[in-house]
Amino acid sequence: MTDPKAWPPCTEDQLRRAAETGLLAEGQKLDLKREMPANRDLAKDIAAFSLYGGTIIIGVDEKPPPAPPELHPVELDGLSERISQIATTRVDEAVIVTTTAIDSSSEPGKGYLVVEVPASPRGPHMADGKYYRRADKTNRVLPHAEVLQHHERQIRENKDILVDARAELESMKANISFHTTPMLLRAKPLGATDGLLMALAVSDSWQSDIRDLVQAAAVPAHQQFVPSLRDPTGFSPRPTGPAATTNMLEGNHFGGSNDAAEVIFGEDGSLTLVSERAVAYPTSDGGGRIMESVYLGHADLIVRLAGLVSKYGFNGSWRFAIVTAGLRGARSYILSNELSIGEAPVYTETRYEQATTATNAEIINTPEMVVRGLLGRLIRSLGSTQRFPWVWGH
Repeated sequence: MTDPKAWPPCTEDQLRRAAETGLLAEGQKLDLKREMPANRDLAKDIAAFSLYGGTIIIGVDEKPPPAPPELHPVELDGLSERISQIATTRVDEAVIVTTTAIDSSSEPGKGYLVVEVPASPRGPHMADGKYYRRADKTNRVLPHAEVLQHHERQIRENKDILVDARAELESMKANISFHTTPMLLRAKPLGATDGLLMALAVSDSWQSDIRDLVQAAAVPAHQQFVPSLRDPTGFSPRPTGPAATTNMLEGNHFGGSNDAAEVIFGEDGSLTLVSERAVAYPTSDGGGRIMESVYLGHADLIVRLAGLVSKYGFNGSWRFAIVTAGLRGARSYILSNELSIGEAPVYTETRYEQATTATNAEIINTPEMVVRGLLGRLIRSLGSTQRFPWVWGH
């Protein structure tokens, strides 16, 4: 599978060439099916592949070596929908798969189905009451100890990205006199090559390229606040990669008289968004107003930007984090404008920190779910969930 343009196959000719050249060799990343298996068996296959990712091709018959696999077209009508339903209803927790139908040139209505199972950031997944992983050419049931190891690794990696994000924000606060309370959001592609966005960083058109990315990711209805990055006012090189900025006037890197924000496109593929106005309008008793629209709008932007990074060759999972401090005693901005003073709940913690993970398919298809994973706890504690129905799919 050394030719990325030929994998996964998307035409019958590519599929045939892959069989003839040895690319269709079953293993830990590939399973061939002569015909559609039983729902229970396919659910096990999807659960097994979801741990590290893999591809299932239906309509290809494996033969004993040295004979190459043979193409065996199957009925395509309703097959993609059936497989997607199995992945979401018979795998626990649900897995979102991508299917590509390839028409047969000789048998109308028949062809082949390529099922791509992404590596899940929340694996292992269960099917038929058991956890599975892909072995060499078969699925094996995971013992309890190995399941615990995977879950502990996920917890550890979530903590790691929070520790890194917290340290970066604290370092910035030590060197910058922010106009208002800052927040930092981080998106990290899991398993990406170090130079994922190097081409973007060194491009002669990097300023217009990142402007286009930001504007494509910005949903106008979710960007009705200051300092929004929906239409960047500046572009600056940073040590880790190029940045799009807003309100950084007269060469300032924050610390000016206006609330500012920036999003950095790290050469390693990571995205870092730093913004002022996490808390605004401080009061004499140390409180202030937590600007929900700033949190939600920036989170929505960075999630959607992660989805756009797929154009640079990454279609895997992402880990997201948000960190901020100085919140104790503050209240919801939107409720404070609607209710009498003192009726809005007071936020009782100094910090808000949260990490979540998502597959590329989840980022593209349900970005609000990822935003909810990052900020649901904060918005619920402020009592303002009903004011942002798009986050909860209402």
